[in-house]
Amino acid sequence: MKYLNCAGCGARCCRYVSVEIDKPKTKQDLEIILWYLYHEDVYVFIESGVWHVQFNSRCKNLDGRSNCKIYEERPSICKKLKVHECERHGSVGEKDITFKNAKQFLAYVKKNKLIRKK
Repeated sequence: MKYLNCAGCGARCCRYVSVEIDKPKTKQDLEIILWYLYHEDVYVFIESGVWHVQFNSRCKNLDGRSNCKIYEERPSICKKLKVHECERHGSVGEKDITFKNAKQFLAYVKKNKLIRKK
C-alpha cells in the first residue's frame, strides 16, 4: 500500500529519535553533552531555545521504499504526526543550531560563555 502523503521525503521522521534535554548550566551538564557527541550518529541541537539530543537510527519498520510496514498498527506517536506538520513541509520548528561533534559544541560554549566560572 502506498501512502502519497509521505511520498518523496524518504521518511525523515523515521530515521532518528530525539529527546528533550536540559540546557547545560554546569560543568557536569557540559560533560554529559560531550559524552553524547562522542558517540557515532548522535547530535545535539537547539530548536526554538529548547535543547535536544538526537540519535540517528532508522526505524526497523521501514521497507526499501521508505514506506511503513506496520502502518495500520503503528504507534500513537506516529499517528499523531500530521502531514502538514512534518519536516518535509517545513512547519516543524527550524533547528537553530546542530552540534555534530564535540569541537562544534565546545566552540559554541566558549563563544557564548555558556558556563560562567564562579
